[in-house]
Amino acid sequence: MVGKFKSIWKLLNIFLMLTLLSCTREVKVPVTSPEGEWEWVAKNTINIEAYVVFQAGGKAYLGLGKTGDAENNAFYEFDEEGGWQPTQDIAPFPGTGKRSALALATGDKVYIGMEKNDTRLQDKDWWVYDLQTKVWSQLPYEFPGEARFGGNYGVVAKGNIYVTGSAQDFYELLPGEGWRRLADLPARMDEGGFWAIEDNIYAGGYSIDQETGNPTNHCFFRYLPEADRWETIALKDAGAEKALQLHSPASFTLRQGNKVYLYLVGNDSETLSPVHSCWRYDIQLNEWAQMEDFPEQCLEASGFAIGNRGFVVASPGDAQSLITWEYVAK
Repeated sequence: MVGKFKSIWKLLNIFLMLTLLSCTREVKVPVTSPEGEWEWVAKNTINIEAYVVFQAGGKAYLGLGKTGDAENNAFYEFDEEGGWQPTQDIAPFPGTGKRSALALATGDKVYIGMEKNDTRLQDKDWWVYDLQTKVWSQLPYEFPGEARFGGNYGVVAKGNIYVTGSAQDFYELLPGEGWRRLADLPARMDEGGFWAIEDNIYAGGYSIDQETGNPTNHCFFRYLPEADRWETIALKDAGAEKALQLHSPASFTLRQGNKVYLYLVGNDSETLSPVHSCWRYDIQLNEWAQMEDFPEQCLEASGFAIGNRGFVVASPGDAQSLITWEYVAK
């Protein structure tokens, strides 16, 4: 009888152990290389697609987009321990829901515009949110270019807001005044990354052949605001073309020692394969180098940096739930 009770007790212990393991938060093994390491931050409980990601006041925020067929007008802030959490910093967006929009912040203002809505119409309205008063206001002037969504690129350089997207036209937003058209990009860019290094702006990616749908015309440019001029940066090798043909890539900038590097993370645009490449550009050497692959498939990804750490938030394709990884440069 004693032996029988021991067997039952042993089985009960095994059951309890398996139950505890099933309730433990998923932990993913870091992916390392000599240049850096990918560390899993958190798998979030929010399921959003076509969202925006931006930084303001030293924090990263995510919002808008949709969950299933429902518009999402709420915002979340990034917490390094728990991932994306509901925020009190930004009130829900009061306008018609926005998908694949563009959000940029400077000072205590957040600017959001461009998108497609539930009727698949493309809008040109822009809104501003005051982080101090917590009030949304629609700007009295629309975007002057053609309406567009997706492929929207913008950057803040020394407090100034610059915008383009799926075209060659390039604009500066002058708060309180309107939009000013600047020198066009040397070529159309449908996919790619946008970075600001001090007062210089870098843009790199490719255009899409309108007949075949294939990537073409890999390009890399630098904009000099004081001269209102774009310069074409020569692509030195095949590695540069591979870096600049990533599909819907996330981008961020990191400073390592006395150097600043540009990063791109995404899938190959020709094969759309699940090889989630990460490339780094050395400004001084004009060289692209492949880093350790991003650990998961990123169907829709955005990047940002906090200090000397880069972050990529992406949808891995499992019911649109978001995952976030941190890249720690060595």
